[in-house]
Amino acid sequence: MRYQSFLLSLLVVAGLALCSCAPDPIYSYPPEYENTLRFTKDKVETITLDNQQNLTFTTTCNAGDSITALIRVSNTGAYITSAVYHWTLRDASGEKVIERKVEQIAPHKQACPPMLRFEAPLVPGEYTMHFRTNYKYSAQTESGAIYGGYPTSANYEGASTVRAKLSVR
Repeated sequence: MRYQSFLLSLLVVAGLALCSCAPDPIYSYPPEYENTLRFTKDKVETITLDNQQNLTFTTTCNAGDSITALIRVSNTGAYITSAVYHWTLRDASGEKVIERKVEQIAPHKQACPPMLRFEAPLVPGEYTMHFRTNYKYSAQTESGAIYGGYPTSANYEGASTVRAKLSVR
């Protein structure tokens, strides 16, 4: 009888342990980007997360060339509803030459890094492309946030710390 009571107690404890486990919480995580932009003349169709390390990058182009600015991604993040990528090209005096916003739905499920295809300015000179993104999470982060950004500066006005120089000949 004592053995049966022990087994019954053991089964009850095991059953409670299995039933009382709450599921792990689901958290959103921001993407992880390289801290600099890159330029390439490779075809947009060939740019994917899988081959982003194998692209031919450049810092110079001819006026009017078709060129792609991109930021390499090491981790796409998780549970992100949407992202808005802000791209700004400024000339040497700081004037905006190009300013574009590109919205991406569920960027963590996309097969390519954030990128912008554009024509190089027709005026030769030194230009700087800046990148910034804002995203909305579909689950909160571990700290409770429901939105985020990269870089995290709240006073973005088209000149973020994530940038690259482009020489147009």
